Amino acid sequence: MHAYGPSYRLAGGRSRPKILTVTDTRGVVHRQILKAHDDLRQDAIIANLFTIMNRLFERHPDCKGRQLAIRTYNIVPLASSLGLVEWVDGAEVMYTCLERLYRRTQLNTWSLEQCRRYASQQMDVLVQPVDACVAAFHEIQRHVPPVLRLAFYESFTSIQHWLAQRDRYTNSVAATSIAGFVVGLGDRHLSNIMLHSQSGEVVHIDLGIAFGQGKILRVPERVPFRLTANLVDALGTLGAAGGFEQQCIRVLTALRESPLAIETTLDILRYAPLSTWLPAHVATRLERDERDEAVAGDAAAPATRRDERNQGSKAAMHAALSVRRRLTSAVSVRSQVRDLIAEACDARNLAQMFRGWQSWL
Repeated sequence: MHAYGPSYRLAGGRSRPKILTVTDTRGVVHRQILKAHDDLRQDAIIANLFTIMNRLFERHPDCKGRQLAIRTYNIVPLASSLGLVEWVDGAEVMYTCLERLYRRTQLNTWSLEQCRRYASQQMDVLVQPVDACVAAFHEIQRHVPPVLRLAFYESFTSIQHWLAQRDRYTNSVAATSIAGFVVGLGDRHLSNIMLHSQSGEVVHIDLGIAFGQGKILRVPERVPFRLTANLVDALGTLGAAGGFEQQCIRVLTALRESPLAIETTLDILRYAPLSTWLPAHVATRLERDERDEAVAGDAAAPATRRDERNQGSKAAMHAALSVRRRLTSAVSVRSQVRDLIAEACDARNLAQMFRGWQSWL
């Protein structure tokens, strides 16, 4: 790194991250995202695990040479609520991509805003009966048919390029879905998944809800990964039952045959100074309280904080156990993959997801 640019621009999002430009020693300009008021330590743990998984895929005979990989990027926590994230050039947020496709094709009879309003009235799982939510889910889907397959028609230059791009998409969705299931990755709404316009790969961002934390949200998550109608639409004629299922089997086989590599990585990361295993809001509160107590000279409080910190150690152990449990299922790999796909596509599960997840898309 040689120098940062003199200005920045703001990106969307709750924490209003800043997009910086930086020039390296060769004169090449890169972009980085500076995120403040956002704990990136758990994101960094998941990114490390994804890197280890990619190495396993490269070495496994069933995965080697099949372009089975998770698109990764650098995440550098600088403090508990500050960090840098590498900008992924050429990737577009999935929601923005779908919004553009619906606007261009006019295949939807309801706008995406109408869908959200209807869902807020008819799909509140905390208020409405489950059957009513399922009926509302199907009603919305009737007005917004899937269109993601059309994204590949926008950029291909030949039939060979189109097929290669679709295959890369299928491989990418398979790798990220199974890897996400293994680490318990949640919060996979359409603003946390990106689509790379040239390669067709999906890129997952905002990795802070992991190790099953999505199951303890106010509206618990009920699917192992996102495999909604639009994502299935882009997999081809056979949908999730074709090449996607076979690639998922290869990925899960590679991971189930190398649990020690993943568990060892988790064990090392337990002791990293910038790792946290608590949900971000809990970790941030603990550190704020510790600073306040140090200023006030409160001698009694540290014992309480130690008890709460012990919860972090327990959370680390729980994370490792949850990963081990997913990698040591008693059923065959093929059966486990089919069960996961069925869960992910089940309308009853999707209808009970948080409305902001937009499970109908």
